[in-house]
Amino acid sequence: MFSTREDTDKIRSAITATFESKGLHLINAMARTGSEDNYCKICEQILSTAFGVALITKDTPHESLHNIYLEIGLVRAFGKEALILTPDIKSVTTDLAGKGVLPYKSEEEMKQKIISWTEQIPKKVHDYNTHAEIALTELNDYEKFFDYSKKAIMFGDFSTPIKELNAVFNSKKPMNHNISKRLQSEAKVFLKCVKRESDRGKRTL
Repeated sequence: MFSTREDTDKIRSAITATFESKGLHLINAMARTGSEDNYCKICEQILSTAFGVALITKDTPHESLHNIYLEIGLVRAFGKEALILTPDIKSVTTDLAGKGVLPYKSEEEMKQKIISWTEQIPKKVHDYNTHAEIALTELNDYEKFFDYSKKAIMFGDFSTPIKELNAVFNSKKPMNHNISKRLQSEAKVFLKCVKRESDRGKRTL
């Protein structure tokens, strides 16, 4: 979610390089859209990622802001984090102020804030796995179990949550769990996609 002005190319490259230095690959939403229904394509991209990143500056074209705010709203509506990087906090609407907004005064400060955020990922994954376990063993809430496990996987944990999801949704033994056919199907499709990407050696976020 970026401004299209050429003068943001340098900072966009720095943002991408900083995330990639921590093993996180950013998908450029602008590069993935076309002449068809961009709204649906953007939704697909958001659903297939762990978090969203937006760059908002005083030079961001007004028409681009509408799209960026829509995409931030979609990211958050889908239960994912949206990081908003900005050198000018006044450029960000007050409704989005607070958690997720990372103001910076220099490129170096921007890089350090991104790195600090990525260093919190292991704790996020731990928390997601803990919540998933509670949802499964104490609440019997398979929707929440799937949602938390999926978040842990999309942040790079290809061990425990995959094992647990397979045990619940791909078990060959008759299951006594009260799981809807929709959720069963959704979980199996997700696990197939994860296996395919894992076999390819890709963990795209």
